[in-house]
Amino acid sequence: MNFKSIFGITTLVLLGLVNAVPVSNVSETVVSTVSKTYPPKTAKTYPPKLPMVHVTRTKVVPTPNINVTTSKTVQPTTMPTKRIPYGPVYNKCLEKSGIPFIKTRPGEIDFTCLVKYTEGDKNSEINPDNSYCFLNKGTIYCVDSELTKSPYCKKEKDSIRSCLIDVYNIVTAATITERMKIERPVISYPDMDKFVVSPREDQTDCRKKGGIVVTFQTVFQYICFAPAETFESTEGIYCATFNGKRYCFDEDYTSGGFCNLKSKYFDSITCNHVLEQFCKYNNITLEDH
Repeated sequence: MNFKSIFGITTLVLLGLVNAVPVSNVSETVVSTVSKTYPPKTAKTYPPKLPMVHVTRTKVVPTPNINVTTSKTVQPTTMPTKRIPYGPVYNKCLEKSGIPFIKTRPGEIDFTCLVKYTEGDKNSEINPDNSYCFLNKGTIYCVDSELTKSPYCKKEKDSIRSCLIDVYNIVTAATITERMKIERPVISYPDMDKFVVSPREDQTDCRKKGGIVVTFQTVFQYICFAPAETFESTEGIYCATFNGKRYCFDEDYTSGGFCNLKSKYFDSITCNHVLEQFCKYNNITLEDH
């Protein structure tokens, strides 16, 4: 008997056994056996798993009429001032025996280098022949135009007033280096001309002295008349009486020179006209001018 014959007989025997047992009896037997062997257990229920959600905390910054939500993960849009490369300017100024002044703003840097000058010194690289210079508390300072962020500080441009304004704003408001107080008005060297560099401060200081600020056309054109008693002497100074009180021209807090008897720009007609118009529109009586 070969292999195929044996396999066929075995298959027929198995089929006969399956057909001999009713289906219902088989299922009952299985259920009965399972129930006896494994008692039913109460099925545990678990809440459905929720997908993971990454939440970024935010804080609301209230602004007028605008609702702005600022995330803590927002990166700065401007480079921090600490990263501004001001080192080379600082070091070059020191190499010239200068005093560096550096002022930072968001994304910006302003700087200047002031070199002390001794009158008659022919060996100084920065001197009145090639640089704008000024006096401050008896010391002569010259502006190094190569190390100053201003388009006005090259002497050949003949823009000393604009240069001194830029230098004043940097030196007196430096943020990286120490600041230095500069006397106003700034006096140029060697010409000794006076330059207004801060109109707001001038007008504030004039009023602190009890003075009257006469403005005309713009706020940048103004004359300070201080009480006569604040002067050691009023000789050679233009004075006038406002509302019955004597006031005299104070050049330290004035931007125009046509009321300055000592200035080449003095013009009595223009001075009187400006005073008359100012007093007329401010209901001030003007006498003895």
